[in-house]
Amino acid sequence: MDPLIVAEKVATTDRNKLVTARDISKELGDEGKRVGGSFAKGKK
Repeated sequence: MDPLIVAEKVATTDRNKLVTARDISKELGDEGKRVGGSFAKGKK
C-alpha cells in the first residue's frame, strides 16, 4: 500500500470512524490483493 494513500484516508476520515485496510484497498481497486501476508510466510 502507498503510505500517502493511507495517510490521506486517515486524515480525511471522521475521528470517530475506524479506518481498516479493507477500506483502503477498496480505493486502490485491488480487492485486498496488496493486503495480507499470512500466506507469504517464508516464500519469496
